[in-house]
Amino acid sequence: MKTSLGRLALSLALLALTSACDDVSPLDYRPPPPQDADVPDADPAQVAVCRNCLSGEQGACHPQFVTCAAAHPLCEPLARCVTEANCWRQLDLANIADIPPCMLRCYKEVGLASLNDIAGAATPVFVCLMTEPVCASACLGIGAATDAPDGGSQAATDP
Repeated sequence: MKTSLGRLALSLALLALTSACDDVSPLDYRPPPPQDADVPDADPAQVAVCRNCLSGEQGACHPQFVTCAAAHPLCEPLARCVTEANCWRQLDLANIADIPPCMLRCYKEVGLASLNDIAGAATPVFVCLMTEPVCASACLGIGAATDAPDGGSQAATDP
């Protein structure tokens, strides 16, 4: 009996010592600082080439953009917002579900409740931006392309 009481006393003493180290009180939540909507090193010339790829009469993705705008009233204002904020470059193409803050701001600005509402109409535009060399370079910062003032498809070639 003496051994059981001794173990119990020791257990209670250790419990008291270890529980004094545990602070389970809630901490104040501090959200992370907001990220800027624009890419800090945005090149106005690249933004202009990107804009022209989408909405310029001779732009490589202009046909898809016109189709999208005809299919959904928010396609044009969303593309304009994302382009002017140089937000295409902030997309993580390896994890497209990770939507950058600037994109969320554009959704809110144009009144888009869900990307699902516009996805069908906008997908061909996005595919074009990724596959047309000039547009991919100017808008998404991927691949190498020559500067094409009209936003047309002119892939860089080695001499």
